[in-house]
Amino acid sequence: MRAVANILKNQQALSRLSNARSYASAAASNGIQVVSTAGSHSDPQTASVSVVIRAGSRYEGVENSGAAHFLKNWAFRNTSPRTSFRTIREAELQGATLFAEADRESITYTVECFKEDVPFFVDVLGDVVTSTKFAQHEFDEIAKQVQFEALSARSSPVTRVIDDLHHAVYRNGLGNSLYALSSTPVKTAQDVSNYAKKAFTASNVAVVGTGIDAQELAQIVGSSATISKLAAVTGPLVESTLSKFHAGQSKYSDNDSSVFYYALGFEGPKDAATSAVLAELLGSGSHIKWGQGVSPLSQIGQSVGAKVQAFSANYTDSNLVGVVIAAPNDKAADAVKKVAAEIQKIASSSVSEEAVKRAVASAQLQYALQSETRGGVRQSLACEAISPSQKIDTAKFSALTTQALSQAASATFAKPSVSAFGNSRVTPYLDTLGF
Repeated sequence: MRAVANILKNQQALSRLSNARSYASAAASNGIQVVSTAGSHSDPQTASVSVVIRAGSRYEGVENSGAAHFLKNWAFRNTSPRTSFRTIREAELQGATLFAEADRESITYTVECFKEDVPFFVDVLGDVVTSTKFAQHEFDEIAKQVQFEALSARSSPVTRVIDDLHHAVYRNGLGNSLYALSSTPVKTAQDVSNYAKKAFTASNVAVVGTGIDAQELAQIVGSSATISKLAAVTGPLVESTLSKFHAGQSKYSDNDSSVFYYALGFEGPKDAATSAVLAELLGSGSHIKWGQGVSPLSQIGQSVGAKVQAFSANYTDSNLVGVVIAAPNDKAADAVKKVAAEIQKIASSSVSEEAVKRAVASAQLQYALQSETRGGVRQSLACEAISPSQKIDTAKFSALTTQALSQAASATFAKPSVSAFGNSRVTPYLDTLGF
């Protein structure tokens, strides 16, 4: 269950810190938006540069579901100026690392390299978003990778119930799976190319850097011939279905495993900081290795013999607060019903001052720790660049009062939607939980 936080961190745009460390935003001379931070070192030797594209799975439609997964895996393949072999070989010779990530909001192509090599790799990134060939023989190779990643993800019970919970809650848009499932209509390279053409426009892309000053990076981006090609590609912002939370929905998947997994999802407050604190109020995990913790849900897990962990996920137009439960089949119903009863108890009574203090401190620490990593900073800046409404204003943590959090808990923990993965004969159905 410790994997819940890691899965959410990698799969979707987790709550970003708005003031984790100083950053600056600038516009390159070709008009491309640049957001970067030089970091805490006065003269860093390394830097990372990312091209962030507003093209996550929420922007897929029925006709191209799964296209974002394919597009993420198409990173650093053959382009008109460079073969994939050349790109990889040049990166190896300069000690650089190239990788791609995707979540529900965006796709990110990133290079981590020595600072003096940034101009070269900015051109490489520009090639990826302007000159990728999308050849059919490459699609055939990538399809195998995509199929494996999807099967691997769906074989992870925690990943599956969280993905299914999004589908139950949002249906489409944010409810789209992060993975290209077996039912995907994406069957050719042209299908992926068509999705890329809609997203690879100047208005949908930003360049994000760490370890390099924003003005310096803006100058490099402005003088890059390949990025300038992107700046010349005009087009509207990609659009997604406006997120609507559907309470009272269920999605159950039968499995003969001896462990049962269950997820409850609630519509979080509009303020991302409050959503994060509500998750910590329930208990997002133990702060002691091998310990259960002192949060209400952790105590239930300890008494029943189960693992219970809360989470929050913040998006451009919606916030989700949820709980994942893992229990042996013979204890699953008891664990889920006790968790549901405890959540209803929290919603119907005033939260204690001590509980608020614990939840706020835990939320502050989790996001402070995230801000200390290059990946966390990169995510924060990407959020700032293309979806600023996702970010968390950390000043709001300490401003939360006992009364405000009690009211938020009462409004949030009203009626959930659920997903389950396990033996259907022991499934506690939503209408039996008392919400």
